[in-house]
Amino acid sequence: MSSVKIWEDRQRDLYAVLYCLDRPSSNRKTGDMVQLGVMCLSKSPTQIIKDREQEKNCGNCALKYRTCYVNPVSLNHVYKKSVNLDVERIPKLHKPIRLGSWGDPGLLPISLLHGLVYSAPGHTGYTHLWQEIDTKYSQFLMASIDHLSALKSGETLEQHKQRAQSMGYRTFTILRPGEQTEDIICPNTTHNKLCRECKLCDGNAYPYKTMRSISVPLHGPPSKIKSYLKAI
Repeated sequence: MSSVKIWEDRQRDLYAVLYCLDRPSSNRKTGDMVQLGVMCLSKSPTQIIKDREQEKNCGNCALKYRTCYVNPVSLNHVYKKSVNLDVERIPKLHKPIRLGSWGDPGLLPISLLHGLVYSAPGHTGYTHLWQEIDTKYSQFLMASIDHLSALKSGETLEQHKQRAQSMGYRTFTILRPGEQTEDIICPNTTHNKLCRECKLCDGNAYPYKTMRSISVPLHGPPSKIKSYLKAI
């Protein structure tokens, strides 16, 4: 079972697929996690980017196109294997799940996210759509915060972050080089801890763990870092 299609909406040209179910994920930061992709039915990841239609599955994310660190070429294989599958029920997951390896999980029904989270032994999840979707999504997803999104909203980074937190979200913030914060610094950065072991980026449903937010230094391929810094 290499991948399972768990949802689709033909009117919105979207579907959700689970992959890395029975083979290890090769992501060196997350470690071995089940991956959730939010993909377009009609076009492959590379074609969506080429046609400048990434709003369909990534919404208003300011990082798309020039500064997103996701490699869409590697996702074409997932797309080809899964796009024509029938929709199935969420299987029992035996490892943590990453909500949103490609595409924004805030585009999916919250009932679907609920089912995924309670089918897995832990999760991580992020959304750039926190300004638009129901605040109930804060149970499962961190609000993604970055300088480009703040600029787009006419706010400073701190104002942008505080607004998300006032709506009930914990935040995950990308920091410029040398930028200071009172947040928890991503343990992958400080202790090389894998996301599958850490799982702090799991929304606000588990306040006994922590309600502090997370920040991470700007990272990714040098060309993407350069584009990001130039844009802000």
